[in-house]
Amino acid sequence: MAEKETTRKKPEEFSFTDWLVEGIEGITAKGKSAAFLPQEFRSHVKAANREALLALRSLLDKAIEWFEEEEKTEKKVTKIKVE
Repeated sequence: MAEKETTRKKPEEFSFTDWLVEGIEGITAKGKSAAFLPQEFRSHVKAANREALLALRSLLDKAIEWFEEEEKTEKKVTKIKVE
């Protein structure tokens, strides 16, 4: 039975990064398939994961700084002398 055109999902744009991450996750999954992977590969994957987390940390730190600066500017009070 053929699917109706209107019910099909539009394929998402190809993302090389997502494809690569999915492949690495599949290869490095614990189990029998990971036994053939060289230690050097595992070390590089571990280092890449660490770098990705550090990149995320720097992004979060910058976002926190931005929110803190925004809070400081919102709390300014100006006194106006009325005669």
